[in-house]
Amino acid sequence: MFPAFRALAAVVAGLLVATGWGATAAEAKWLRAETAHFVLYSDGPESNLRNFAADLEDFDSLLRMAHGMDPSATPPRKLDIYLVGGSRDLKRTWPGATEYVAGVYRANLGDIYAVAIRGERGSGNGQRFLFHEYVHHFMMQHFAAAYPAWLVEGYAEYFGATRVEDTLIEVGVAPQGRAANLANNAWLPLSTIAAIAPPTRAGNGPDRARGMYYAQSWLLTHYMLSDPVRKARLGDYLLAIGRGEDPVKALETALGMDLVSAEKALKQYLRATPGIRYKRAARPPADIVVTVLPPSADDLLLEAQRLKSGVPAGERPAFLAEIRERAARFPGDRLADLTLARAEITFGDRPAGEAILTRRIATDARDVDALWLMALSRIFAGDADRTRRAALYAEASPWLGKAFAVDQNRYQILYNYAQSRSMTADYPTDNTLTVLLKAHELAPQVAPIRLSAARALMKRGRFPQAIALLTPLANNPHGGSLAEAAERLIAQARAGQLAEAAAEPAEDAPGDR
Repeated sequence: MFPAFRALAAVVAGLLVATGWGATAAEAKWLRAETAHFVLYSDGPESNLRNFAADLEDFDSLLRMAHGMDPSATPPRKLDIYLVGGSRDLKRTWPGATEYVAGVYRANLGDIYAVAIRGERGSGNGQRFLFHEYVHHFMMQHFAAAYPAWLVEGYAEYFGATRVEDTLIEVGVAPQGRAANLANNAWLPLSTIAAIAPPTRAGNGPDRARGMYYAQSWLLTHYMLSDPVRKARLGDYLLAIGRGEDPVKALETALGMDLVSAEKALKQYLRATPGIRYKRAARPPADIVVTVLPPSADDLLLEAQRLKSGVPAGERPAFLAEIRERAARFPGDRLADLTLARAEITFGDRPAGEAILTRRIATDARDVDALWLMALSRIFAGDADRTRRAALYAEASPWLGKAFAVDQNRYQILYNYAQSRSMTADYPTDNTLTVLLKAHELAPQVAPIRLSAARALMKRGRFPQAIALLTPLANNPHGGSLAEAAERLIAQARAGQLAEAAAEPAEDAPGDR
């Protein structure tokens, strides 16, 4: 945890490793572009797709260089991003999206992905959203720790407004609207900003208060990162927070003044908020491999992503009928078959869904998606039948084993294996706990895996490790009910520690065994 704190404080250092153009593809409705760290999908112009891909690689390089990481390192799993033309297509993955929403980021048991309205390069339409959310994704992947909520959001706002051009990258740009909010609206007390957990999580609070929270968090982060002395104090502040010190006093120490004086200093600093510019002669080339997706993508690609994030019970009958009708247009098509199979095993005709998967596996015994979905169908069957749950969960294991043999870095396979073993009397065994922790390592953004891993650690009496795992989620400004569940588990873990400590001699108090 402490190295992550130190790394976070040492930001914006070194030159950028930039990226550029790659392969070409014929005009098509949906295109797929794969880079070193991303897989992007778009039904827009290929040039727009390539620009987004290159800018995202530049941004990833910036973050890696800023945190002392190797820019050429490849992740165990690339982030999938879907670029759409407007709110209508965004609603295909998230029906609740309004016309004011630029995109959505999902990290759940089905998938980790983002959908964004693409716009033109430099328009800031979907790009700023993607940059902001990618900072959260990146930090949770590489530097997960118990950061205070203001820094979680302030950090994403600071880097999320980065401007990327062929010959220039500028960091520290004022996010659109934030400076105006700070100049024209009443500020929240800095003691409110300093609190570890976000004050607006419950119901998200009034829009203006939420906007001011983001704006002040951005300004405070900008202030701390703009000066070497303050940067060093930020590292010390994070260590103090990690030790559980009072957040207000810790922030006053980091700022070198009381919070009343700090507000005056921040308002003065707002007049400058200097950015950092990195100039380059041109964007160096990089591999961007563009391929054409089948026609079924136009009808089903976004719906497949909606399936992965869950469909409310009241919407399922109509959605299932729509998937059946669309899939029927593409007999034998892999995307159509897998999308329909998933819909059927989730809330439709499970035997029909498994029949589709059986045909797919007969065609390709190494189709990892079909193998995993067959296992998932058995788990769903167990969820629906409490009396036979243990037996149905056990039926998932052979399919998961086959899927694992094809792809050992798919977090869903590892998590579902641990889930399939959860009904055994000795759960969690050493092997199951190792698998569950590996799933968390691959997908630390997925809160249910973090909660399951923490519960398994608590069953083994490893309370400090469970608390460390849960605290980043408990502090997550967007954690919602899962963050509240993490807070409850932390309290239980601390109580468990106290109970065990009381039962043992002091010198034998349980540790992270």
